[in-house]
Amino acid sequence: TGMAVFYALRDKWVRRASYRDKRWISLPKYFFWISSLGFVGYYAMAQPSITHVMTWFHSLIYGWKWELFLTDPIIFIFWWFIIITLFIWGRGLFCGWLCPYGALHEMTFKIAGALGLKRYQFALPMPLHNKLKWLKYIIFLGLLGVSFYSIGMAEKLAEVEPFKTTFLTGVWSRSWPFILYWLVLFALAIVIERPFCKYLCPLGAGLAIPSTFRLFGLKRKQECQTCHACANDCGSLAIDEQGKIDQRECMLCQSCMILYYDDHACPPLSQERKRRTKAGLPLTQIGSDGYFIPIQEVK
Repeated sequence: TGMAVFYALRDKWVRRASYRDKRWISLPKYFFWISSLGFVGYYAMAQPSITHVMTWFHSLIYGWKWELFLTDPIIFIFWWFIIITLFIWGRGLFCGWLCPYGALHEMTFKIAGALGLKRYQFALPMPLHNKLKWLKYIIFLGLLGVSFYSIGMAEKLAEVEPFKTTFLTGVWSRSWPFILYWLVLFALAIVIERPFCKYLCPLGAGLAIPSTFRLFGLKRKQECQTCHACANDCGSLAIDEQGKIDQRECMLCQSCMILYYDDHACPPLSQERKRRTKAGLPLTQIGSDGYFIPIQEVK
């Protein structure tokens, strides 16, 4: 609930933040990451999984059994939160802010950068990214299809999600293939931001598809079609060459929205600020459209 309220007021926080000082967004984000990782992941062991999605599908088709879902109330409540917010803002609120494993990977990337490994960190080229991002959808559809043949087999194949290894059994309690897989993903997360989330996560793919029908998306300006300032700072690589945001891939990090209102970082806003300053005109408040409110001549 606190996360939903905070995000509903996001316009207030991104206006207070700036491109150089993102603490109004980054500090709450770290709080939710740590809370989710510690409580939902390790304490409650309630990491949402593709196996839950398969259970939802099978229950809708073969018969709904409330007792099946109420065996773990925390997961049940968490899933209702995910479903509701999914159709309001898209999958990014869960995937980007509240997923325990996603939080683990993103904090790994951030901490590695702060410890001096930033020079080794990189993003895949967009052409390669645009191909690899479809892999998670193939995995999702494959697992869903297999589940109708054998739910047991699908659950075994769902180990492509390292969630069980991370939160349920512990890394060093698994056999060596699972340990190796976990370590490879962890190593990749040091140099690439959220590699599993972007390219392999079937849960993310399953949530991304209905995100197409969300109520609210992120704001854009006409200049965004030719300006790549936001795209250069987009860790999820969700902004294309035309400045359009793919909400199915967006983690709602709010970096682009901070830039949207920053008159020292957003190119069209910065140009207008300099023009007004040079002409001796007042700097009015920035409206919801991302531009300075026009100066009205008083008669």
